[in-house]
Amino acid sequence: MMERSLICINTCCQRLAFVKAFVPDFLAFCQENPAFDFVLALDGNDHDYLDFCSKYGIAILYSEAREGVGLSKNRVLQQFPDYQHYFFFDDDVELVDGRYFSTQIEIAKARGIGHFSLHKTERLINQGPAINEGEHLILQAEYGGAPVNYFSKKSLDKVGGWHTEFAKYRRWGHTEHSYRYVNQGLKTYAFHLVETLLPCFVFYDPPSSVVIPGAVVTKQHVAVAEQELMNQKLSYFPITTIAAFTFQAADAKKLQQLIDQHLTKDQLFPFVDGPERKQLLSLRLLSQSNAKELSIFKKLQMVIQSLVIAPFYMTKDKISVIKKIVFNQW
Repeated sequence: MMERSLICINTCCQRLAFVKAFVPDFLAFCQENPAFDFVLALDGNDHDYLDFCSKYGIAILYSEAREGVGLSKNRVLQQFPDYQHYFFFDDDVELVDGRYFSTQIEIAKARGIGHFSLHKTERLINQGPAINEGEHLILQAEYGGAPVNYFSKKSLDKVGGWHTEFAKYRRWGHTEHSYRYVNQGLKTYAFHLVETLLPCFVFYDPPSSVVIPGAVVTKQHVAVAEQELMNQKLSYFPITTIAAFTFQAADAKKLQQLIDQHLTKDQLFPFVDGPERKQLLSLRLLSQSNAKELSIFKKLQMVIQSLVIAPFYMTKDKISVIKKIVFNQW
């Protein structure tokens, strides 16, 4: 029997430009790979999102209240409990190479590890020894990020879902969830990252859409409120939801029209225009300019292009990039 995987992009209100820009590549991948299905998980209820998904037949699960990405993932697991593999993505991650999915599953099975993350390596804190798995290098660390996450069904059955405590903050919780694997003895380190799979994505890293005034974080970049819960060393928390949610199924005919339109366009982000398009292009150039393998000349060229495309967007980041180039800190 064919194992099935669910790809989910988690998003929230006021980030529709990212959805329009990045969802089509994931949908095109799923169309070519029948073992994979796709759902967009909207934390909240926004007519613009629903209109876009209805127009193009995109499967969407949305809630009556915003409760953060953890509860958004719980809704997905409640609605779709029967997949063998789950991939969760932040909405600001661009898919470049679909070979990531099968490779990640193969590595997880080979190492007996049911949970992997993927993000820029500088977000790893307190790294342990790296692991060689064939041609792939697995990094492990005590702390990391969560823009891309893989989970096996078997592992989620053991550790459960994301804690409802974080619904009141509308963010956080991924570190506590990852540490349940350690608390159960399923992993030595909470975070495992296949470094050789990083080129499969572009990470945009825009400012968070949820800002909590006065929030205090530890030196490991974990919110104090989350660390206090982590100190309890939970090994399991049931997959629980709070707000009511609705699922709107995909429409295959409309999806085909979206994929065809996406693949035949000779430009990035054909469904995004105006200032939002400029912002995305600027973020993309900045993200690429941080790649270590690029020459200083190429990086400087990218920064200049970014300034021309969107001169008033992400100004502080652009200044930081230019300073790094000037002082040769790449």
